[in-house]
Amino acid sequence: MRLRGDAEIHGTAAPLGCQVRRLRLPRGHCRGFRDVQLWGDGQRRANLVLARPIGIRASEPWYLVSNQSPGLDLVWAYGQRFCCEQLFRDQKSGIFQLENSRLRDPARIDRLLLVVAIAVLISSVQGYTVSLSGQRPLVDAHWRRGLSFARIGLHWLQQSAIASGRALLAWLPIPLRPLEPCIPSRGVRRRQNEPWSTRVDLPPPLLIAAAGPMAIA
Repeated sequence: MRLRGDAEIHGTAAPLGCQVRRLRLPRGHCRGFRDVQLWGDGQRRANLVLARPIGIRASEPWYLVSNQSPGLDLVWAYGQRFCCEQLFRDQKSGIFQLENSRLRDPARIDRLLLVVAIAVLISSVQGYTVSLSGQRPLVDAHWRRGLSFARIGLHWLQQSAIASGRALLAWLPIPLRPLEPCIPSRGVRRRQNEPWSTRVDLPPPLLIAAAGPMAIA
């Protein structure tokens, strides 16, 4: 899980306690800590990895907590989310801006999520249909698909409302065909293939004591 920069931590990383963003990290560096206490009460414990990969645009480092060993594998696994989280990004901060709603009442959040779920379903199915019909280049300028199906469908819906000659495509029945993969840009692929870290400071692996002889009754 990735922490926000204002999350409170205690323990080996910050003996006196501080916000995790206070742990400065230059670009290209990676640091790890074991058994860090999380948030104000410090009742939750986890391993913490701070990483600021080269070539990935981010205003602050990644603050990753996990029950797994703090290592580069954790950073790499988190980095792969950029290839598979299009829909989550569309809902959170891309299309629907759920983060900016600032709602705190659970009932209101539930109603908003219901509306967003319906909108995501409609736009995604429309985008999938547009892709199957071969008309994706009309709303996605990439040579191969570079947008999520939700974005493709939303662009089609917007252009249908503006251009009277463009109609909505029939959604059903939807044939079961392989999805057209989303291909990142050349710049993104190049940055993904570059070394992420120039300096790594991780705690040594834990030594697991060998099990004693088995007692036989």
